[in-house]
Amino acid sequence: MQGLEQVSHVWLLFLFHQALEDKPRLKVRPPRLGGNKSMGVFATRATHRPNGIGQSVVKLDKVEANRLWISGIDLLDGTPILDIKPYVPYADIIATASNEIASAAPQIIPVQWQDNALQQAQIHAQRLQEPWWS
Repeated sequence: MQGLEQVSHVWLLFLFHQALEDKPRLKVRPPRLGGNKSMGVFATRATHRPNGIGQSVVKLDKVEANRLWISGIDLLDGTPILDIKPYVPYADIIATASNEIASAAPQIIPVQWQDNALQQAQIHAQRLQEPWWS
């Protein structure tokens, strides 16, 4: 973990442990296309990968001994992390990159939490000694 306190974001390489299949899907129907169009898995960010490996950039909030505090993560509890790499802005961004499938961010959908769901989330965060937002 030494040196990570100098970076703001990291790449997480992880295993889609809940999506592993005996016979991998080589074609998927991405939600981004309405789930109506089948395409090759390597042209998508689908969780069903032949090797089960995923990657995500997350914000590194704090480094403590053997613990990283991160935000902006969308992984299941218990997801195996295979590797952690620093995000390097000059190397990890390609200004001329394009992707016709995902040329713009999807529309933001407002989410409303029921009071009992908020209470359960707060209790769970306290149990795990995780920060809670209000």
